[in-house]
Amino acid sequence: MRMNDKMFPRRFTEALRPGPYLRIVVEGDVGAGDEIRVVERPGHDLTIRDVFRIYTRDRDEVERLLAVPRMSESWRRWAQEFLQKTKGRSAGSAEPGCC
Repeated sequence: MRMNDKMFPRRFTEALRPGPYLRIVVEGDVGAGDEIRVVERPGHDLTIRDVFRIYTRDRDEVERLLAVPRMSESWRRWAQEFLQKTKGRSAGSAEPGCC
């Protein structure tokens, strides 16, 4: 189990704090006070937290993932498959994606 805590995955999911993921351009050391620059912001309002929330509990918003032009192919495929599986029934009746 992660963090030597069997309940960590459940608490992580319930807290809805997946955090940002950064691309490493140049390997090196980063310390307190070092500058981190945002070089690009997407033209949509969907956050990492939104994606995580939609995947784990708010499945009725899954179409928002498909509306993002640069959404990764794996998320796009998951959203499309989910919509196909739940066609004609409530998205809330689907199994949660995690934990």
